[in-house]
This record gives sequence, structure tokens and C-alpha cells, in this order.
Amino acid sequence: MANEKNRIEVLDFLRGVAALAVVFHHFFRVLEPGALRSASFYGQLGVQVFFVISGFIIPYSLYRGGYTLRNYGTFVLKRVIRLDPPYVVTVVLIILLGVLSWYVPFQKDQVFQVTLPQVLLHFAYVNVFFGYPWLSDVFWTLAIEFQYYLLIGLAFPLVFSRDARVRLLSFAALGSLAFVIRPPAFIFYFIFLFFSSTRCCSPSRPRWRSPRRACRRPPPPSPPSARSCSCGRPTGSSASSATSLTRSTWFTAPSGGARSTSL
Repeated sequence: MANEKNRIEVLDFLRGVAALAVVFHHFFRVLEPGALRSASFYGQLGVQVFFVISGFIIPYSLYRGGYTLRNYGTFVLKRVIRLDPPYVVTVVLIILLGVLSWYVPFQKDQVFQVTLPQVLLHFAYVNVFFGYPWLSDVFWTLAIEFQYYLLIGLAFPLVFSRDARVRLLSFAALGSLAFVIRPPAFIFYFIFLFFSSTRCCSPSRPRWRSPRRACRRPPPPSPPSARSCSCGRPTGSSASSATSLTRSTWFTAPSGGARSTSL
């Protein structure tokens, strides 16, 4: 129930739209040149939408969970457990279908080829760094996601620092790497997509930072002369004194908000 309560439903909607856009792109791009094929080109923007969503939801979850660098190993392990099962199943299916294609007579397409190092490198999402092709072209998106997990787990204490200057410098330093490390196989090629939403959930004043309390003396107690007469109304000068004491006084609460207290 707690997970359902904390679930952000609009993100599920955005995921659905992004997934349909990607399906639209892959389904219609194989058609003959025409309006549908031209429109399908924009379906690939669904991948960028997924990157923006990850850029928000991952650090947001870390922030709510009180993440520290001591939890880095646990965080990466949880992401691997969440990401790898369907990924591994897909890799196995591609290999099985590829091997079966060897026995299809009169095969005109390129013969399926795979090597053991190529398969093993898939499980670390590093094929492209060693010159081995992906078994499926779409696997590059998972590699970028995994690099983001590794990066945000290390950079989280900086981009969510209590010091606004540290946060600003962290975003600037990591963003500048996009101009230095330019190959699209690296996370930094897409870093602005991720950080565009990461910055949105990085609070300007983190919740663990105690707000400055107002140094104010409590109002004086009500004087005896402010007592009510038999009719229930204060008389004479006591009326103005009682009225001033019953006005609402605003002060800064320890939680950072403001509340009204009637004395």
C-alpha cells in the first residue's frame, strides 16, 4: 500500500506514451516511403522521454529513501535485479532464434553469427566499448540507463547537497563533460536529458536542513483587567487590550512552514 500511495501516476502515463511512440517508430519505419514512414521518425523521441523520466524518478526515490554512498552497492544491485531479468531472457531468445535460423533452407539474409565474448559483454552493457555489436540494436538504450544508475549513485550526495553552491557546481561540472566526452555510447552525450528532470527534484532547501527559527518572545499573559463583565464583553480599556491579544500572530514553524496561533 505504501508503494501505491507514493506512486506518481502521471509518470505511468508518460511511460505509456513513450512506449507507444517507440513501437510506432519501429513498426512503420519498414514501410514504403510515405506519410506514415515519415511520421514514424518522431517516434524515436520516446527514448528521450524515458531518459527524462529516469532522470527524475531515480534520484527522487533515492532522496525519499535517505540514500548515502554507503548504500551504493545495494542500489546498483537492486537496479540490476530490476533491469536484467527481461534483458537476459531477450538475449537468450535472440541467440536461440539465431541458431535455429542456421537450419532454415534457402536462407537469403546474412547468417547469424555470435561469439562467447560478445554474449558475456552484454551482461555488463559494455559491448560498444570493446568493438562487439549488440545482439539487438535497441540494447544501447539499456546501456545508457545503466550508466546513469552508476553515475547518479555516485553523484547523488553532490547534486542533493545542503549547499546550493555545491549543487550548482556539480550540475555544471557533469554537464560540461557532454562537451568533452562526445561519443553517443557514453551517458554524457544524453546528460542534459537526464539532468533536466533531476534538477526538478533536487530541492532548493533539502528537508534535512533546519529552517531558521524566528527569535521572538512570547506575548505577555492577559492582564487581570481584561476579564469579561457579567454580560460576557470586556469593558473600557480592557476591551482594546483583549482584542490585541487575541489577534493572530504569525511565526516560523520548525517544519519550515508558517501557521497562525490564536492566543
